[in-house]
Amino acid sequence: MAYTPLYILLRKGLIMIVEGVDIDEFVKVANSNKIACGMPVIMEARSCSDKNFIRWDKILDAAKDKLDDEVMGKLLYILWQAWSWDMDGSIMYDLFKGANKQYLMTDEERKIFKNLPNRVTIYRGSQDISKGTNISWTLDYERAEWFAAEVLVKTEVDKSIIAAYFNREKEVICPPELFSEVLKDRKSRIF
Repeated sequence: MAYTPLYILLRKGLIMIVEGVDIDEFVKVANSNKIACGMPVIMEARSCSDKNFIRWDKILDAAKDKLDDEVMGKLLYILWQAWSWDMDGSIMYDLFKGANKQYLMTDEERKIFKNLPNRVTIYRGSQDISKGTNISWTLDYERAEWFAAEVLVKTEVDKSIIAAYFNREKEVICPPELFSEVLKDRKSRIF
């Protein structure tokens, strides 16, 4: 069986949880050993796992001041694509906001992000308003509608609060408290 670089990355992380490697060792390896696609080979600390479940959000937060910009940006990008549903929204928003956009987003994504207007209309569809990171919004009404089993909301925000843009789903990353604030405003609810 051939493994993708992401699977190799995660497999090594799982192996290292069992061995209990610490955050400093994780940082050392992440900053120095990169595999073919440019992703670092990483390890994670036992203290950052919950019941043997990988908590990449907590690991990245613990290591954020020690990882170089390229490693942090690429890790955020790939791990967000794989696990966005089960991460702490506050931690992830802060990490996205502080990340070097050169490594976090593609050239095309940075261009779109740069050219967003000062006021941006965004949408969020949710299957369960009590769960999730609540930082993922979209510029695309139809994409939000696809996610909306329980609620669909629309709001307008200042571009300055958007931490990142990803082509996948025309996604924008916004503060986690925005969703609960918008839910309180009945006029923002589409359904």
